[in-house]
Amino acid sequence: MATISESDLLEDIREIHDIVKDYKPGKNVTLPDKISFPENLFVGLFGRTGCGKSSLINSLKFAAQGRLRKSQWIEVASQEKAGGHTMFRKIANLTQCIYVIDNRGLDNPSAEEVHAEIAAQLDGDRGYSEQVQWLGEEVQRFDIPAVDRKKGHPITCAVFVFSAIHDIKSDFAGLNHLVDFLHRRQGCYPVAVITHVDVAERNDIDILLAVLRVSGIGDIYEVANITNDKTKLDAQYQLNLLNLIERCITIGNDTAVFKHYQRVELEQKAEKAKMGPTEKPVPTAKVSHQGAQSVKRTEKSQEWEMVEGERREVEQLKKDLEKRSMELEFLERDHKMKMEFEKQQHELQMERQKLESREMQLQEEERERRFQEQLRKIEADKREELMRIMEANRSKGHGFRPVINLPGCPIQ
Repeated sequence: MATISESDLLEDIREIHDIVKDYKPGKNVTLPDKISFPENLFVGLFGRTGCGKSSLINSLKFAAQGRLRKSQWIEVASQEKAGGHTMFRKIANLTQCIYVIDNRGLDNPSAEEVHAEIAAQLDGDRGYSEQVQWLGEEVQRFDIPAVDRKKGHPITCAVFVFSAIHDIKSDFAGLNHLVDFLHRRQGCYPVAVITHVDVAERNDIDILLAVLRVSGIGDIYEVANITNDKTKLDAQYQLNLLNLIERCITIGNDTAVFKHYQRVELEQKAEKAKMGPTEKPVPTAKVSHQGAQSVKRTEKSQEWEMVEGERREVEQLKKDLEKRSMELEFLERDHKMKMEFEKQQHELQMERQKLESREMQLQEEERERRFQEQLRKIEADKREELMRIMEANRSKGHGFRPVINLPGCPIQ
């Protein structure tokens, strides 16, 4: 990853900060049809309990506003009751038109009810509980009448939040189905944020990145969160957060366009269903044969476009599936290589231990051989000395004759 100078970082921060500050839904969007965009952009944060969603909101506020007094912080974890059905949802505004919603923790993304919960939150309903409960301090502090705290708001950009510390050992089964569900419903793939990257191991971050990419998430941002011990963010993390907000702006506009054409298509289908097969416009005497042919060609063209659109969607899904399969295959190969490497390391270690043991045995045998050789040499020297003494005695006395003298009984 190429390093960027501090001056370039600050320039990028100022440029994106101005874009975020001046944003209004639909601004600078050019389309052939007139589309009614929502007044505000609502970004929904989804993630497991404790992944850092509330702290991420504080970091986003800091990046979007350039500063953040501690009195303006969103409280972290103190007003939530994790794991139960009663859960406060937090809403905070980054600008006059951009709001971030901290939803309840989703600790089992493979569960079917989670899809219903997310769908309800995307549509502006609470789901699970019958009453939507907002934390209203932020809205009251900024006094923005556009937000009605008594009801939910449609979320046009979904952001999944993962912790590089707490989620590294989590079960990601079903995440790819959740990603596909959001893509079909919103027309855009969700965005992912990895928090706590400033205190996590780089290897854990890389593993989490690979898992998210295999699950179908392409837009992934690495961020650090503001905490009691860290009240300011480095320039690189500020830029990452601003890039995240800018991406949410793009997705929000794209989702609004997707929803518009989705509604138009449903209305057209409903209108055709009302007309029925016998109520199709039939050319009369007042309508020329050429006009009737034109109507038929138009209908066939529309049918062909619908079929072609479905075909393109299927082709895109096939490409996405092939891409995920290749990435998964790469991860499997990488895992197998690591396992093979560890196996070879273990075998080498065992072989090294055997060699060391054999070497110690040979050294012990060599010491024993030298000891026995030295012992034999000593015995040979003693034997030679004894033979020399005996030879000397024989040469002096012509034989060995012991003499014993006893009192009164001399014996020779």
